Amino acid sequence: MFGQYDFIYLSNILSYDHWVFNSDDREYLAEQYAKLVSDIYTKNLNQNGLLIYNYGFNGLLDKYCSKEIVERKVTYDLGKLNRAHGLRKIK
Repeated sequence: MFGQYDFIYLSNILSYDHWVFNSDDREYLAEQYAKLVSDIYTKNLNQNGLLIYNYGFNGLLDKYCSKEIVERKVTYDLGKLNRAHGLRKIK
């Protein structure tokens, strides 16, 4: 929507998914979350770019994104309990 970038960091914005998508239905929220992340990945991330979509995320993205996108998933260990999850856009 706003251009293309080598690095996109969504921080914890989507931790507020019930407000962003105006629902408390967890299945619906997971679908909307995955669609938004997939759209940003497809439209706004440059080749070889990295999208960090959350930290400590519970893995629902895998259920709703295409196999091609899930195969590009990367996880960074940030300490004992914290992890950052992202997608690397490769050719």
